[in-house]
Amino acid sequence: MSENSQFLTLNSQLFSLFLRIMKYTKTFKIGFHQTDLNFRLKPYEFFYMAQDIGSEHCDSQNCGQAQLLKHNLGWMLVKQTVEFLKMPENLQEVVIKTWHKGQSGPVFYRDFLLESTSGEMLIRSASIWVTVDVVKRTLARPDAIMTDCLENDSVMEDRSLKIQIPAEAPVINEVHHTVEYSDVDCNRHANNTSYLIWAFNAMPFEILANNAVKRMEVSFVNEARPQTDVKIVVCQISDTEYGIKMTDNSNGKSLFVAKISF
Repeated sequence: MSENSQFLTLNSQLFSLFLRIMKYTKTFKIGFHQTDLNFRLKPYEFFYMAQDIGSEHCDSQNCGQAQLLKHNLGWMLVKQTVEFLKMPENLQEVVIKTWHKGQSGPVFYRDFLLESTSGEMLIRSASIWVTVDVVKRTLARPDAIMTDCLENDSVMEDRSLKIQIPAEAPVINEVHHTVEYSDVDCNRHANNTSYLIWAFNAMPFEILANNAVKRMEVSFVNEARPQTDVKIVVCQISDTEYGIKMTDNSNGKSLFVAKISF
């Protein structure tokens, strides 16, 4: 083997090692449109940021939306847990990181971490994903993917798929929302973050205006297609915790479940 070939082989090995331990990082500046009446980041805006950086990371590993669509596959978020340790403020510059934590059968695990530019932890999140056949609209079971960027670090551990809301929790609000153009993404169903916007809009305004969200658990059960009549029920679990259940009003099928803690 020539000296040049040895150099290329060594560099290839080092590059593969780098990919295996890589955390994908991006810097954001919190925009005015992302903040609430208290100049704090709206909680659902973090989900937009996480969705974007997760997509970019997958694209960099050749398993993003465009690559999966060649095989009629797409990513679907199943569950995400978020802890808001210190909510970013208007015009604050922040750093968001994400990494792939491994695969168990059809399920993939991904973490997110949002920090200040000085390294202070602001938001941490664990998420669970699957791949789906976008033609058949069914769960797919692909071979192992993203093995080149596997990272064992964890900001939090949450591998439970279901969220339980006590049956005795009283209902404090019920509203309906029809899935419209602004809710729908390229998969032709309501985007993950649309569910969160509906949930917050159904919550009591004074609770959101006067209290900071500390933790959210969200579970995406079924897709909501355009023109679906979504019934949104808000329950009060305790003085500091609320549950949200969404169903397809035409057939009662569960679409989304969440817990929001203050």
